[in-house]
Amino acid sequence: MELKELNEMDKKEQDRVNNLIKKHKSDKKIDINIFYDDFNLDGPYTSYNPISSVDLKPFQLVPFFKNIIIDIKPFKNKNEFEKYYGMSVERLVDLKGQGLFKFRLTNNYSEYYGLENDYLDLILYNNPPISNVVNRAHGLLINNNDDSLLDIFNIIGDDEFNFGNLLNLDLGVSDPMVLSAMDMMAAFGDKTKCGDDFEYKKVAVNNFINLWACGYNKINDFFKILLQIGQGRLDWVFLFSNVYANFFSNPVLESLNGTHMINSKLKYWADDLSILKLDKIFEDPNIPDGFEKADQTFLNSDVAKIMNETMPMNTLLNDYDLDDYDFTGAIDALNSLEKIVDNKREKDIVDASLELKNQLSLASDIAGNMQENKSFSYDTVNKISLGFSYIGTLGSFAGGSEYSLLSTISSVISTALSTLSSTNLFNTLYDGINKLNKENHICYIYDNYDKLNFSIAERIYDVGADRNFLIFNDNLTNKYHYYEYLYKNIPSLKVLIDINAQNTIAEGYGVKVDNPVMNYELNKFIKEISLNSKLKLLLQHYFLYGVGYFINDFKSDGAFKDVNVINPHYVRTINKNGKKYFKVNLNGIETVYGNDKISSFEGCSLVEKSLPIFDSFYYDITKKSDRPSLYYDVILNNRDWCEKNPFKIDESIKVTKESLELCNKLNNKSHKILLLFQLGMLYQIREDYELSLDYFEDSLEVLNQCQSDNLIGYHNKIQTQIDKVSKLI
Repeated sequence: MELKELNEMDKKEQDRVNNLIKKHKSDKKIDINIFYDDFNLDGPYTSYNPISSVDLKPFQLVPFFKNIIIDIKPFKNKNEFEKYYGMSVERLVDLKGQGLFKFRLTNNYSEYYGLENDYLDLILYNNPPISNVVNRAHGLLINNNDDSLLDIFNIIGDDEFNFGNLLNLDLGVSDPMVLSAMDMMAAFGDKTKCGDDFEYKKVAVNNFINLWACGYNKINDFFKILLQIGQGRLDWVFLFSNVYANFFSNPVLESLNGTHMINSKLKYWADDLSILKLDKIFEDPNIPDGFEKADQTFLNSDVAKIMNETMPMNTLLNDYDLDDYDFTGAIDALNSLEKIVDNKREKDIVDASLELKNQLSLASDIAGNMQENKSFSYDTVNKISLGFSYIGTLGSFAGGSEYSLLSTISSVISTALSTLSSTNLFNTLYDGINKLNKENHICYIYDNYDKLNFSIAERIYDVGADRNFLIFNDNLTNKYHYYEYLYKNIPSLKVLIDINAQNTIAEGYGVKVDNPVMNYELNKFIKEISLNSKLKLLLQHYFLYGVGYFINDFKSDGAFKDVNVINPHYVRTINKNGKKYFKVNLNGIETVYGNDKISSFEGCSLVEKSLPIFDSFYYDITKKSDRPSLYYDVILNNRDWCEKNPFKIDESIKVTKESLELCNKLNNKSHKILLLFQLGMLYQIREDYELSLDYFEDSLEVLNQCQSDNLIGYHNKIQTQIDKVSKLI
């Protein structure tokens, strides 16, 4: 389509929306659907706009909804489009013709110019509405003007902000915020955008507009503070704005007052924001007036604990499964629950919720039966965990643990508050509630990754327990329990492990050989032993515990039979004569296996690597003074010992080398510089000048690799010692 024609379509859409603004300017209640009158939506319905790089596809939502609003993004070519949506343009248009899908553009028409072979013209010629134009119009009806947006636009403008912390890189720290922000950006369709600050700003600004468009101006006021403290952290603002927009404004603007789909990564971050210590976010001690107040009355008390019971759900594997799927039980049950919540019939909520849960279970069974004997690629989500909840003012029925599946999503008044208070909630944060025509929204919270499940007190069923292996009673077991404790209590750690496992496994495990028959048989075998799911579990173990173990099974004739993941609680790695062996406790008898029976992948736990962040932001959870000795604890204790015993040179060298070994495991360059320098000084005192020089030169070499300026002052100090010792050799 020619650019001139696309510009004309932009003008036509803007004129349409302006006329609706004039028509409804005096309305006491504003319904977002006045801008989408041609959709003729039939409930229950939702929107499709995923937040993760591996996510559900539109056809997989069909068992839950009568209509699905699909946001059409301007991907450069058909291949990118089909990878994102899981189906072709022609198939989407076909299903739209059947009344299932409704199309909406994410960008102005002019931004769809120059796409390869004009592949989206089939959709553009249907004149779909533009979401960002509509959202701006909705905001004008709610707020009467857009003055409150101007300040934040000016702040974010062309300014440069920190993205992550360079010191964290030198410390070897895995920052959950940075990684999650990059993962969310990848979900917007182009992984190359993950390193482009402009793209993060653009998405954040869109979130600001959406929050403003529903009256959440006080949330945007908080973002102004975040952007002005120190040099500002763009990754934090990007992440926070995605969380808040998805919980508060997007059920209105994206799902058009329907049932909103929320990826559990956002749920975990919403949980995380309720426990995060904001006074530790920025290193700049000059916090402006008002920050402490915002901390206490806003974010610490925002989106408090989210309590929703989830259930496993099988999904459809391809869009042609739609031809054979005709069960509407889950759709009808959700529709009933929507009406009950809309009418505030609190006494009927629980029964309707349990009925929806039963119907979802039946829908899962049907999809599971349809999956049998079908192959699918790794990036096809074949199972999710699903919970449902609501967002809004109706809260008196949802707080008790007895009905925990009814999650209190947006409790923003007090961290101690377990139910929503309609008066306090919206008087505190919501300027425009009186102009919205719908106060409560049902939402589905889904998770397409398996989570690690365990009890601190008692291990759940595991392949190790199945083989009569016993858990070791040692310091490493205590450390593993502590890792698990943090995994259960710091939601961002779950996200961090999920994303690392997801990115590592990439497209899944497979083999490719020239012989097509052998290629088929090998990949068939990989599927038969469920290697992809086992590899995912292995990686989760690896990133949590710092090690992952495979145990191999063989037939009676010695042929390979199967491979299983065994929890690190049941295995200990030992070294004999330079070879690696694996010790297990078999019915109380220690048994040693070689690497033909057990294989290991060893590294460093993300708990150990992230500990400086966790100790800073979640210090009341990490219990620094009452935990097993972790790597950083050993490093700091060794430092203190050396300071207290300055004349015990040999012992100081020993503990300093121990700390250096741990720094290498952590990839901590910052501490490594100091330890190498300290060893140089110790060997200088011992008059071993050649070894002293080696350590000083190594220290300078590591310093030159650092990205932050925190230790820049050490350059001259190290060089002075190098010059001094060189003269003594």
